[in-house]
Amino acid sequence: ALFSAIPKSTPHEQKERLLLEVEPPSHRNFPSGCRFHPRCPKVLDLCRQRQPELTGTKHQVACHLYN
Repeated sequence: ALFSAIPKSTPHEQKERLLLEVEPPSHRNFPSGCRFHPRCPKVLDLCRQRQPELTGTKHQVACHLYN
């Protein structure tokens, strides 16, 4: 969704935008598991149950789909 919000270099260039249909969670009451699972289009059952570990060397990512 963040990448689809980047404006194109020319005003006439068409692009597809990914719009999220849910509200972000409260900063006081995060969901269980991965904090992004309510908004992720590729969510797994594992994402709802367990928070992913931060992994990677040069660039780090915390996502069960990374591996």
